[in-house]
Amino acid sequence: MKFEEISLKAYFNKKIDEYCDLPEKLAYLRLKDLYFEYNTGKVGENKGKEDKEKIKKEFENDKVDYERMLKIIQEYSENKRIVTNKLIELEKETDIHKKLEKSLEIIGILVRDDWLKDRNLDKLTKEL
Repeated sequence: MKFEEISLKAYFNKKIDEYCDLPEKLAYLRLKDLYFEYNTGKVGENKGKEDKEKIKKEFENDKVDYERMLKIIQEYSENKRIVTNKLIELEKETDIHKKLEKSLEIIGILVRDDWLKDRNLDKLTKEL
């Protein structure tokens, strides 16, 4: 939801979607408070405009942070799913070389190194 849409809903005291994200909810609540203070005369027009602009900037920053954190959580969840499946495969494997390969794949995912397996597999299999 865009800031102006949130602002209009807060101004007209309309409800927002209960499943909207946290930056949108925070901006909505802060704007509702600001409009209430303006309507009761606690805040003047100039101060109200300044506060609204501040809320908008904070909303934009919060939105960027929220999207970044959401991406991190999604990546973590996907990696956890992949690692869990690879651990199941590792447990079922009987060949020691394939166990080693799967183990290196898992370690590579956990340390976020796409080439760990390739760099180390030949070295380690020569020693076995």
